[in-house]
Amino acid sequence: MASPPGAAIPSSSDTQAAANQEPPAIQLKTLLAHLSVLNDACAKDEAKVKAAQELSDNFDAILASPHYHQFLDQAMRVFVRLLQEGCRPHFIAEYNVQQVHWPTSGIGQ
Repeated sequence: MASPPGAAIPSSSDTQAAANQEPPAIQLKTLLAHLSVLNDACAKDEAKVKAAQELSDNFDAILASPHYHQFLDQAMRVFVRLLQEGCRPHFIAEYNVQQVHWPTSGIGQ
């Protein structure tokens, strides 16, 4: 379901609060949907990062869930496949150039 234009994007804390209020079956479906995004070779990197962040942000809820073992079974398959593929990690840098700053007190003066 698409958000209407100008609607606020929920923050991780909003997502966590909603996840804690969801019935366990719905919460499991949400978490499995995040796993399916990670498992989708056609998904954009931004979507995969968001899915990984959501899983990370909801880690405590996952551990406390009565469906933890079912989630873990599917999550391990996804994570092992990702690691076995040998995909190179993507790093996002804010700056293209590494800057070295020299202290100005006493050195070289």
